[in-house]
Amino acid sequence: MLVIGLVFLVLLTMLGITTMQATTMEEKMAGHARDRSLAFQAAESGLRDAEQFLIGKDFYAFNVNCSGGLCGQGSVPSWKTYAWDGSKDVSATTGISGVAEQPRYFSEYAGQVKCPECGGGWSSVYRITVRGKGSNGNTLMFLQQVQRP
Repeated sequence: MLVIGLVFLVLLTMLGITTMQATTMEEKMAGHARDRSLAFQAAESGLRDAEQFLIGKDFYAFNVNCSGGLCGQGSVPSWKTYAWDGSKDVSATTGISGVAEQPRYFSEYAGQVKCPECGGGWSSVYRITVRGKGSNGNTLMFLQQVQRP
């Protein structure tokens, strides 16, 4: 009878440990999903800020040195080689709470496209690249949007 009780106790202990490990893993996954969602929301907010920033800017405001968050058209798109060190990008003014760092963005001139709404003429196109961080500084979300002001 004692052996049966000990075996039963070992089985219950193993069941408890397995359940605890699964619960811990699910809690970590939920935390990561929340942090990813927060980073996405921050990047979305930065994208809206960048759209407002571009209003009234023309082609001549963009330069190859990427100063003030406005990058000219180079041989390689700026977003492929960008350092995100704060020297050339712009911090969003949206004030998202709970993030490790406010979203940052820059815009680059992406060329000309035909504009049916403009009477068939040509219109400039800009690519906005935004980086949002979650509450953990390692959680990053990048968004891009191509727009015609």
